[in-house]
Amino acid sequence: MRMLVSVLLSVLFVIPAVCVVADEIPVYTPAATKVAVMPVVSITGEKWDKVRNSQIDCSYNELESQFRERGFELVSPDEVMSAIRALSIDLKDEEEWKRDTFYKIGEKLGTDLIVFVLITDSTQRVKTTFFTAQNEGHAKIKIWLLDAKNHINIKSSKQYDAKRVQGSFGRGAKGSALQVDAARRAIETALADFLKPYKIVKEVKRAERRSPRVGDESGVEYGVISGESSDEDDSASDADNKNSGMAKPSGKPSENLEKDE
Repeated sequence: MRMLVSVLLSVLFVIPAVCVVADEIPVYTPAATKVAVMPVVSITGEKWDKVRNSQIDCSYNELESQFRERGFELVSPDEVMSAIRALSIDLKDEEEWKRDTFYKIGEKLGTDLIVFVLITDSTQRVKTTFFTAQNEGHAKIKIWLLDAKNHINIKSSKQYDAKRVQGSFGRGAKGSALQVDAARRAIETALADFLKPYKIVKEVKRAERRSPRVGDESGVEYGVISGESSDEDDSASDADNKNSGMAKPSGKPSENLEKDE
């Protein structure tokens, strides 16, 4: 009898990393749950590097921040990129955008959760009325959020879209900055139902680091985002971008993006 009581007590006081209830979103213990945030990929066809790269970076930082501020443990981007290279996976190839691919990466990393975002569309426009003209930015994403350890499909290729308008983002905000923030908002919306049970336990700054870039064999480019750069530096990085696909660190999107249609 004593042995039975002892076993029961030991079971009661063990905190599982995940509790699965049939037909419901799994509930995790953040401090005991590792999350791998994959590099964000954009297929919007955006021709201006600064907009595309700022949108990728802002989206990646939003993914990291949403989990980090709730106490989840994040796998380092260097480890993530190393696993992708070791498995010879090309995330620019649409054939790789599937659960089996992400389960393989998650298993390689030994992570609990893995999340991947694809930015599929991004536009801006000026909405005019008889009295006003207002900038709008739109973005569409697809998201994969999977439990790699238990092969649980939480979200798979699920689409979300968001719109940001001048006034909801900042007075006089340019359309390009609104495009960037629309992608961030789409990610926030996409994760809202999953993250609802978890309280924010610490403040996390957005837009602090750059997203790793897929297709770059020279190593992970990941560091603190600098302030505004000189025109000379920008022209040099634009030339490099065409060849390498790497983005030069930039400041906050609302401060640095100047393009409008």
